[in-house]
Amino acid sequence: MAFPHDHDAWAVKKADRNKHFREKRERQKEAKSSEAAAGGAKKPKPEPTDEKLKLALSDKLTSALVTQYHLSQTEADELFKTAYKEAQEN
Repeated sequence: MAFPHDHDAWAVKKADRNKHFREKRERQKEAKSSEAAAGGAKKPKPEPTDEKLKLALSDKLTSALVTQYHLSQTEADELFKTAYKEAQEN
């Protein structure tokens, strides 16, 4: 605060800023809730271009299988392929 201090004027300006902030926040909340009530809040997910979704074994899971269960990289890949086949059959 610049010298000479005028605390009363500063307090009035601060209260005014806070009032405008709260009003703006309320308007945003109302707009968001009315948009959600109208059903426009969520965008639809884009449709996949391929018929099948492509899955892959993540690097973290592969490294966990290799370090924790002492599998080789090829064994981890085979495990994933087997699980993927079973999931496709069900």
